[in-house]
Amino acid sequence: MSITGTKGVDISYAQGDIDLSKVKSASFGWVMIKCGQGGSSRIDDEYFEQNVAQAEKLGMPWGTYLLTEACSTAMIKDEVSKIDKFLKLQKTKGYRPTLPVALDIEKVSKLVDGGGWCGSNIANIADVFVDEIRALGYYPMIYTGYYQLRDWIKPSTLSKCDVWLAEYSRYPDYTEANLGMWQYCDGETDLVDFQPIVPNIGMKIDKDIAYKDYPTIIKNGGYNGWSGSSNAPTTTPTTTPDIIYRVRAGGRWYAEVRNDSDYAGVVGQPITDVAIKVTKGTVKYKVHVKGGSWLDWVTGYDINNGDTGYAGDAKPIDAVQIYYYTPTDVSSSVGYYRARYRVSPLGRGYFDYQYDTETDNSQDGYAGNYGTLLDRLQISLVK
Repeated sequence: MSITGTKGVDISYAQGDIDLSKVKSASFGWVMIKCGQGGSSRIDDEYFEQNVAQAEKLGMPWGTYLLTEACSTAMIKDEVSKIDKFLKLQKTKGYRPTLPVALDIEKVSKLVDGGGWCGSNIANIADVFVDEIRALGYYPMIYTGYYQLRDWIKPSTLSKCDVWLAEYSRYPDYTEANLGMWQYCDGETDLVDFQPIVPNIGMKIDKDIAYKDYPTIIKNGGYNGWSGSSNAPTTTPTTTPDIIYRVRAGGRWYAEVRNDSDYAGVVGQPITDVAIKVTKGTVKYKVHVKGGSWLDWVTGYDINNGDTGYAGDAKPIDAVQIYYYTPTDVSSSVGYYRARYRVSPLGRGYFDYQYDTETDNSQDGYAGNYGTLLDRLQISLVK
């Protein structure tokens, strides 16, 4: 049975001698199990082997995660070796995970004290982890918060792995195609079930939702020590179509931006023209000239072609409208995407996000405000 859309838990020594049969009977059907913290000289989770044995006995899909303390390439490679050692030992018992192998990236004292809680280090250790884990044949996943995903971890890294989002709200803010799991409850805040204490076991516990059928993906793909299936296609982590854009301000075109890893524009410099393209599918866009009107829709991307290559006529703009058409191969496998975009008034904070050309109580069908100059633009594709 597919686990897509089902709920699970993640556990560690903190739950002690937990009875997973009671967890399963409470309709939490799969489990992510902590194997340790830091490298080979640091902490092994004392309940890891016991928890794996329970999950196997109960037929609960399981995966594993390690809480990183890595502040360098050498340290993250040591952590990967530690994970590999744990999983190889389990394999000798006939136990193989059918859920991903995850790196838990969160603010812990060893990272802070070692200078590793910063964008450059997190970007590096995430990238090295994914490459090393993939090379060993495991299915890679990054566990962290929304802002680390948005601001620190490189899109090129995220294109090679799935995401396990830690965010305690009613809905996840990260909605890219590689969102594989969402930890919606940290044992305290639960805005989904409104019940942080899991029935039957009487304890607070981290709770999660799965967005992919990992046992099928991992077994058929030959990950995590499984042999793969000759009767099914190999499944790899799905990547989101990218949106690439740039703007002209002060008479010059600025560098391209991919997705919302940055913004296009310069603070305090009015935008006059916009060029947008996508790696899959089609995007159409247009701009509104301050004191004027909406210009025609554009679908091209060529800053040397003022007719169809970009939107604008070298005059300051005050609004932007964008619409994304999802190609059939993407919509049939992972669903439809929308353009999510926002703009900032000159020298100030951003207006609210706009999705495609939708209109409702909080959306006008475009991003901007007639009569207000704009200096920054951010765009991404979301489900």
